Amino acid sequence: MGVLRMQRITDEPQRLRSVRSRRTLISVLTLLCLIGSAPGALASEMNLGPFSLGPYAAPPPEDYNLRLGTMRLGLTAKMGARYDDNVDRTSDDETGSASVGPGLGLRVYWPVSPYLQIRTSAAATYWYSSDDNADNGLEVTGPGNRGSDATVSAGIAPCEHVRLRLADSYIRGDSSLSLAHMGVTRDAIVSNNETSLQADVEWTKRITSLTRVAHTIHWAADTTYDYLDFSRESADQAVLWRLNKQLQAGPYGAWETTTYSADKHNDSREVSGGLAVVYDRGYSFNASARVGLANLSFDDSNVPGATSDYTGLTFGAACRFATTARFYHTLSVDYEAAQENIVAANYAKELTTRYGVQVKLRPRLIVSGDVAWVNARQSDGGERANLYQGGVGVSYELTERVTPTLSYQRAQKTSDVDRLDYVDNLVALSLSYRF
Repeated sequence: MGVLRMQRITDEPQRLRSVRSRRTLISVLTLLCLIGSAPGALASEMNLGPFSLGPYAAPPPEDYNLRLGTMRLGLTAKMGARYDDNVDRTSDDETGSASVGPGLGLRVYWPVSPYLQIRTSAAATYWYSSDDNADNGLEVTGPGNRGSDATVSAGIAPCEHVRLRLADSYIRGDSSLSLAHMGVTRDAIVSNNETSLQADVEWTKRITSLTRVAHTIHWAADTTYDYLDFSRESADQAVLWRLNKQLQAGPYGAWETTTYSADKHNDSREVSGGLAVVYDRGYSFNASARVGLANLSFDDSNVPGATSDYTGLTFGAACRFATTARFYHTLSVDYEAAQENIVAANYAKELTTRYGVQVKLRPRLIVSGDVAWVNARQSDGGERANLYQGGVGVSYELTERVTPTLSYQRAQKTSDVDRLDYVDNLVALSLSYRF
């Protein structure tokens, strides 16, 4: 009988690159975790709306520190502290709150066989706060802890020209732009869970079809915010034609239906379609874009005063690029008729723009920053508002295992309803340890 052994992945010259190359690669991976708005996990993999694009390649060994047979694990322990000067996201009677909490991050890559790869990427932190309206309790996110989801996924290749991706993603926290824009207080403790299956079929060397179905559940822990609770079924289809080695383009279509648990929002159905384009030059530059028309219709039985439907433009674009070995950038813009986290109106026309940058000042010193702007106009005579959010983070690798990070984030909302204006400042300090 074989013996199951756990051992460290060491830095043998024949298996790993030089220390300088390793740190450069870790810096890029760290950026994608810190920014949280990057449209994919690695430069070889992109997102086009809900679709994950690109090869499901093995990650670099530098991203993992333990091995259990063929399974690679990345384990990180963290202790965090933060102060939020407006946990209620309100214009008056602002309440500050200090929080501390231990956390644990986990990354898993398990190549079960040439036909099956399993991955896990998650972080969990338990916060103890000085104010009841702060986000006490468990927070679950992606490893970057900046709004990305924790995920468990399986890549399945039943034959040469077919690839399947089964995934479950989960997030429990309050860091999304949508929640900040709507001024949802941090004690709502909103969770979102999505289970999806994507099938990529390469019909010819030039034509690939992408098909995806998903089931989503969205809910708040406090019944005060039950208007946030809904379930959603969705299906998406795209057919991409490879015009050359780097460029793909083709039509896409999407359908979804949303059912709300409480009678504070009208149920909906959305159908959309248009043209999608993907351009990929690897690490140096890649981009994806889509533009089309969407039809969003509502059942008016829950909120009779909200009667507006939407038929009009929808688009999205994202790119990632490196200007030098020390500067890495992400940029995205999206326009849609959004309905999540809204009460007393059917939808809001939302324009969302994000930009993130990483600067590697020294081999062990990384500075990252991001800014975002959301402009929203609600239907049915609802609110007109803007959210401006920006942040900066500094991390310094004290040793190969210990890294402290200091970050600051400011959010400001301006609204045509004065009582919905607010300013929120969040300062955080964490110390992480890689096993």
